[in-house]
Amino acid sequence: MSPHLPIASGTIATNAADLYYEVAGAGSPVVFIHAGIADRRMWDKQFLPFAVRHRAIRYDQRGYGLTVARPVPHSHLRDLAVLLDFLEVERAHLVGCSKGGRLALDFALAHPARVHGLVLVNAGAPDLASSGEKPPQWDEAVAAFAAGDLERTNELEIQVWIDGRWRTPDQVDPLVRVLALDMNRIALANEAAGLGEEEPPPDAAGRLTELQSPLLAIASDLDDPDFIRAAEFIARFVPGGRAVTLKGAAHLPSMEQPEEFNRVVLGFLEHLDASPPAAPAWPATP
Repeated sequence: MSPHLPIASGTIATNAADLYYEVAGAGSPVVFIHAGIADRRMWDKQFLPFAVRHRAIRYDQRGYGLTVARPVPHSHLRDLAVLLDFLEVERAHLVGCSKGGRLALDFALAHPARVHGLVLVNAGAPDLASSGEKPPQWDEAVAAFAAGDLERTNELEIQVWIDGRWRTPDQVDPLVRVLALDMNRIALANEAAGLGEEEPPPDAAGRLTELQSPLLAIASDLDDPDFIRAAEFIARFVPGGRAVTLKGAAHLPSMEQPEEFNRVVLGFLEHLDASPPAAPAWPATP
């Protein structure tokens, strides 16, 4: 059961959106950055448990959840900086999943002094080529979106990312599936409406060794195997980096295996908070 802690929420106006955010707890800040098929609710089972020991922050990126977007050029990287400035956060741990993980990595490269610990969840690696093997639903999903059939697109994308390659829908927790469908439905509707061009972040290729923050790369055993390869690849390139593969989950392990996810990530962050800046890599998880 989640603890009962007061939650502050509101919106922050950027040039291109009114970002919805929530904050709870006190201590070293932890910012949760959601995946491209989700919104802040994918962290429901982390937000308050982490707030017991940290200042937990989550938000809806532009085009997701309760954030209202304007159809103008925009930058997710700049939005994250505006969020931290507004909340007076000088330095934070970043926990990002998938697209949110790549945003966290880009932010750590662009603003190294503002990132304490970096947790990348099924985020891929900028220097590692994909196997190129597409899920069987991929082409149908692309065609359905082009035809304006967002409900079919949504179901197919959830099959890819939530069910994974080795499970059928009935083998997945129905509550996880229902929430994932709801979050992705909003994202697809916003994408179909058109939100203006995104300013590309600086190219991260060849820059992994520049990362200054201790890094934990998490993959899931039921997700695309490319993400396991990517986590191990990133961990080898980043001094003090570490890779962990969680079992029993596809692309969003924070939703499917929250207890194990929380144990691993909290252990990583607490080691960083208790150690001096030059501390060695955190101890192996038993």
